[in-house]
Amino acid sequence: MCRPAFVLFALVSVSCVMYAQSRSPDSSGGDQSNALQSKEELTQQLSNPVADLWLIANEINISDVKNLPGNIHVYNWNLQPVMSVHLGKTWNLINRPYMPFFFQSPTLSDKPVSIPLDLIDDSGLGDVGIVSLLSPNKPPSVGKGQLLWGLGPTFSFPTASQKTFGFGKWLAGPSGVAAYLDSKWVGGVFLQQWWSYAGDAARTDKNFAWIQYFAAYQFAPGWQVSTGAPIIGVDWNTNNVTFPVGVGIGHTAFLGKLPVQMGFEFQKTVVHPDKAPYQDNLFRITIEPVIPNLFERKK
Repeated sequence: MCRPAFVLFALVSVSCVMYAQSRSPDSSGGDQSNALQSKEELTQQLSNPVADLWLIANEINISDVKNLPGNIHVYNWNLQPVMSVHLGKTWNLINRPYMPFFFQSPTLSDKPVSIPLDLIDDSGLGDVGIVSLLSPNKPPSVGKGQLLWGLGPTFSFPTASQKTFGFGKWLAGPSGVAAYLDSKWVGGVFLQQWWSYAGDAARTDKNFAWIQYFAAYQFAPGWQVSTGAPIIGVDWNTNNVTFPVGVGIGHTAFLGKLPVQMGFEFQKTVVHPDKAPYQDNLFRITIEPVIPNLFERKK
């Protein structure tokens, strides 16, 4: 997909969700109070990292890559379904597979590396992975809110269609999330640690962590201001650390009867390696439609 088509896809997606606002059920007079209440509750649940929901999260990212020669931009789409499965009446298993697709991404060619670097435009699939979190169905109460938590494994598979789109390694490790949620606020940390255990012997072994932090405040029904979802990256092999900060705004609307959350986000990397490549100036659009749980029977 070329750059204009990628931008067009993003703009069309945003326009569809913005149009949904005019179709929101809260425009009906008699049910306005109930609709606003449900929108407030839904907005908070969509910010809950272990919510008992099914949704299809879409992240459309445009960013720069620094510490490489030239003006390098990366465009990618992350498809991240979220599927909650009930394990009895006490526990939920939150499954989060992810599939990154890269479009018109400047990458290193297969030719011997030279200075300036031989960069090409390419598209394809990155490394597919999944994280599964075991979480209590009824989280403990803390003050006026709830203490959310989940623990489980995380995996990444060497499915990248190009070398530069993935690690070339099978990765596994622990993951965990802890967060606080009340009627207006949500904030927490989501940690994933990976070690490589198999894969291309010619590729570097991996040992790194991602620490995602997030905080959001619902200032009006369906509207949130947030830190976005920046990820602190720690490479234990090289001791390189990247620390982005972000700001974002999100809105929950209805496309007919389909709840959809849309967000805009910008991130700036304030701590980064002096020489190793890192991501900077990230602009993100998120679109998250809620879908029915396929494992639940209609009553």
